[in-house]
Amino acid sequence: MRTVVKRQVGLAMAGLALAAAAGCGGSGGEPTADRAAAPAAGAQQDSAQSVPGKQGITVPVTSPLDNRSIVYKGELTVRAKRVDEAAAKASTIATGAGGVVAGDNRQSGGSSESADLILRVPSAKFYDTVNKLGTDLGDELSRGLSTDDVTEAVVDLDARIAGQKASVDRTRALLVRAQAISEIVTIEQELARREAELASLQARKRSLSDQVTLSTITLHLIGPRAEAPKDGDEPANFLTGFAAGWDAFKASVNGALIVFGAMLPFLIALGIPVAALVWLLRRRRPAPAAPPAEG
Repeated sequence: MRTVVKRQVGLAMAGLALAAAAGCGGSGGEPTADRAAAPAAGAQQDSAQSVPGKQGITVPVTSPLDNRSIVYKGELTVRAKRVDEAAAKASTIATGAGGVVAGDNRQSGGSSESADLILRVPSAKFYDTVNKLGTDLGDELSRGLSTDDVTEAVVDLDARIAGQKASVDRTRALLVRAQAISEIVTIEQELARREAELASLQARKRSLSDQVTLSTITLHLIGPRAEAPKDGDEPANFLTGFAAGWDAFKASVNGALIVFGAMLPFLIALGIPVAALVWLLRRRRPAPAAPPAEG
């Protein structure tokens, strides 16, 4: 009897030991899993920004201008030691940025040496290209930059193009079902009109997209002895007033001479017959009677 009791007590103690060992193993595995998942959670928090008040929801950090359609334009005036070399360098800068030279007008000779270039560069490199042109070509004299947000115009064009495409498709479906000649002619005319309007909208969209994709930089290069363009008007004084009055007087005299020169052929053509007629009338007029002599 004592042997049976001892066996039961031993089995119970062994079961408790096994249960304790299993519990320790499970509790030790959970922290290990948590420690393995912690770096991944930290990486997700670094690549995204949490939304306040909503756990587990993250949004990427983006610029507010990523979804906008913006047209960039710039105008620079640079004084260069050698205008031709500066123009060639400006072309290299534009093409190196992924752009093109849309216009190149040069004047050489004496102090009037100059060059006017129109550069088209990707909008993402607009400011970098402007800064490089202003520093690498010579002495920058003036700079003017502007931006135009055309997002609403682009959205409006997209909506109108989609509606016009649907209208063209409906008209084509009517043309397929038409049977009478008069009906076919009428539908074909309407289809041509709608297709022309669709083509016009698509052309406007392409032009606007081109302006958004490629910014425009107008570059003025002048030689070392060329006169720099004047900014604004000179202050008014006696000399400026006299010069303005003299210019106005010359303009008025010149205008009067132009009018007189234009009227002179008519005066000659009409004046000679009128003068001859007056002379004949005076010849035919009877002479006045002589007063009676006094006795």
